[in-house]
Amino acid sequence: MRRLYFKQKIIKMTDHFLIYDEYEKPIYQVDQELKLIGHSVNVLNLENENTFKIERQLLKIMPRYTVTFSDGKEFIIKQNFKLFKINVSLISSDFDLEIKGDFMSLNFNINSGRNLVGVITKKFLSFGDSFSIEVLDSKYQDALVAISIVLDRIIDDLQRS
Repeated sequence: MRRLYFKQKIIKMTDHFLIYDEYEKPIYQVDQELKLIGHSVNVLNLENENTFKIERQLLKIMPRYTVTFSDGKEFIIKQNFKLFKINVSLISSDFDLEIKGDFMSLNFNINSGRNLVGVITKKFLSFGDSFSIEVLDSKYQDALVAISIVLDRIIDDLQRS
């Protein structure tokens, strides 16, 4: 098991932050591109190699994000309409993952079939957005990081509206 963490600034035009492991060693660098329309995020590893890219699909009623990994695999995270709770679906022919959130949308379990592969937790009372990612299966680490970044964006958008 491995734990990853990230914390963002309160006031921000775009997202630029590092994701750390439990030993406070940087693992990923997250850089959002400034765009007038849409949302695009590049995530790099420590060697400055692009690990994956997240892009918001335009002209959709409910937000949809495409995550494309450097090996060509991809998935779509789609926000579904639900009152008082964040409900998202993961659509992919490359990944068999399911995202389940709690009532307050602070804890998300990520399953592959019947196996729990990760837990994403948003800290409730923190100065700025703060997330913890518990990686239970290392082959899903990049996917869990991507899911947490998308969930953060969805939560931010809902808080703004």
